[in-house]
Amino acid sequence: MVAEADGDAVGMERIVGDGAIFFYIQDVAVHPDWQDQGIGSDILSALVGWVRVSAPDKAFLGVFAVKGTEPFYEQFAFDVHEDDVGMFQVLRASRDRWGQENSRRP
Repeated sequence: MVAEADGDAVGMERIVGDGAIFFYIQDVAVHPDWQDQGIGSDILSALVGWVRVSAPDKAFLGVFAVKGTEPFYEQFAFDVHEDDVGMFQVLRASRDRWGQENSRRP
């Protein structure tokens, strides 16, 4: 996913994984001139939302965060685990905006 301003890329993030049950947030980056304006949060929110809707129940969503950035990811329900590399969450079935159970199949 890429954020643009006036046709220029100002931020990007991507998801990698097996396309089934393992998903990893990778390469979260926002141009220094555009940082602290919510761009990274907006992109991450969209990606995490997509995985929550698309992935099956109990799918694994992880992120390998640079030390010191943990609070940024914690606001998106990633858990910090002492002595572990990265942060993760296990997704649970949810209901879509119309109240229907979401099967989360890609």
